[in-house]
Amino acid sequence: MPGNNRPPPLLLAAVAVAVAIKTRSSAMPISSYAIRCQENERDAVVTHLHTLTGITVGPDTDNGIPVVIESDSTQEARDSVELLEAIPGVESAVLVYHNFEDETEDS
Repeated sequence: MPGNNRPPPLLLAAVAVAVAIKTRSSAMPISSYAIRCQENERDAVVTHLHTLTGITVGPDTDNGIPVVIESDSTQEARDSVELLEAIPGVESAVLVYHNFEDETEDS
């Protein structure tokens, strides 16, 4: 549709999941990814994603699977991405959103 500037559903889902988690959690950093996988592996990939600690799976779309990673450090976040990319059937994990603010305490 010409003139339609709406973001793709996968982007909206990934950002919405990240923002929802960010508002209820103090874990830092937090990032969301769009997981693209082979269609015939989709169910197995989603099942595997649900077994991973610190990873929230968003609603599946035709364009991919949005996931959010909550971690205690940047290195832990990187390690989690490597886990995502190593899942059989996953073609790519594309970064959609990343927030790495330091957690502060009110005095």
